[in-house]
Amino acid sequence: MRLTLIALAALTLAGPAVAVTPEAGPLIAKPKWVRTPTGDEISRLYPKAASDKGVGGTVVVGCIVKADGALTDCEVLQDPDPTLGFGPAAVKAALLFRMAPTTVDGAPVAGGRVRFPLVFQPGPVAEPSKFPGQIRDRQDRQIGTFKWKAKPSGANVNTYFPELAMRKGVGGKTTLDCEITAEGIMRRCWVISESPLGYGFGEAGVSLSQFFRLKVESKTVESVDGGVVRIPLTFSAVN
Repeated sequence: MRLTLIALAALTLAGPAVAVTPEAGPLIAKPKWVRTPTGDEISRLYPKAASDKGVGGTVVVGCIVKADGALTDCEVLQDPDPTLGFGPAAVKAALLFRMAPTTVDGAPVAGGRVRFPLVFQPGPVAEPSKFPGQIRDRQDRQIGTFKWKAKPSGANVNTYFPELAMRKGVGGKTTLDCEITAEGIMRRCWVISESPLGYGFGEAGVSLSQFFRLKVESKTVESVDGGVVRIPLTFSAVN
């Protein structure tokens, strides 16, 4: 069976589930899943280091099945690159799965063991395109320069990526103007442009603006509070 969860980060359950070992318990070749992790749960579990790098990974886990269909005593059986942190994430994700008390063949699941691969797929990444780093006043005059101190992470982008665009595998762009505080926080932002229309990329960009922080490099006025910065964002499609 194959299950794909689309969100900040996608988790795929691929291939048929099989017993870890014949001696460990009855073979559950056709598990009937009644619960799988939500997109938000997967986003919280996705390893930060892997998310920031935009990389995915496949981990094979083995679990014992309880009488109520919950999984327990899960362990990592295969993890090609333990440094990325997918192993611990896969174990936590596996505990969020639940089977029906009986298989599709009517056999009880209590005491059975299953082994299945979890494929973590990186979500789309939105990054500011090249920008001169100018702070402007409302008359569009430059009043300072800045560098970014913080930007949205891959997990942040996954959370706010437009659902319709995610389902259809559509990417897009939006450009924001944001009013800043003296501390470099985005006080409020508004959409200057977005493409294609109708997918919500502008709204997604405004939501992501809360994760931007800037450091003022220079200024020609006493305070840049109320100044405006322009942020172009590109959302990459997920196929």
